[in-house]
Amino acid sequence: MILLSTAYLAPIEQYSLLASGEPCLFDYHESYPKQSWRNRCRIMTDRGTVDLSIPVVKHHFAKTATRDVEIDYSTPWQKRHWHALVTAYRNSPYFDHYEHLFAPFYSTSCRFLVDLNERLMCTVLECMGLSAKVDMTKAGSFVPLDNPHRDMRFALSPKQRLREGAEPYNARPYYQVFADKMPFEPNLSIIDLLFCEGPQSVNYI
Repeated sequence: MILLSTAYLAPIEQYSLLASGEPCLFDYHESYPKQSWRNRCRIMTDRGTVDLSIPVVKHHFAKTATRDVEIDYSTPWQKRHWHALVTAYRNSPYFDHYEHLFAPFYSTSCRFLVDLNERLMCTVLECMGLSAKVDMTKAGSFVPLDNPHRDMRFALSPKQRLREGAEPYNARPYYQVFADKMPFEPNLSIIDLLFCEGPQSVNYI
């Protein structure tokens, strides 16, 4: 079993785990850390990579379960994120195919971060035609203390690789929108792969 953390338009590598055939569980009970992919994603623009971060209501994060983290709508982050996505990917091969599916996420509200991330993930999986063995929990612990083998947990952090103690992620190049001016950037948000490769995305991961 693979244990994952929620992520906003997660890196491609996380979707490779979802496509592995192994059962995946998302830990919503974990203590929410700062500076992770849980509330941000990385896209490619004409200026290079850019991180889009969802503001969250301030808590004492060391004591706050991820399931309880609320999105902060006091600033127009949705408008900024959608503008960034449109600007970056409007010339990609498949943006027009999927625009109508993602645009509503940037004009409606979800109270909790995990709910937004889960709905986005389900939309991505549907676009890719990928049937993943996925479950979520909002309480409890996934890893029994008496489990001698321990399940495989993959922590998400913009500052380090996703996988620890696993086979290296095979980041094969694919066409990216600004390939004429930017070198290939591996493991961006799944949205980069989806808008560039469309239905073939599932073959990449």
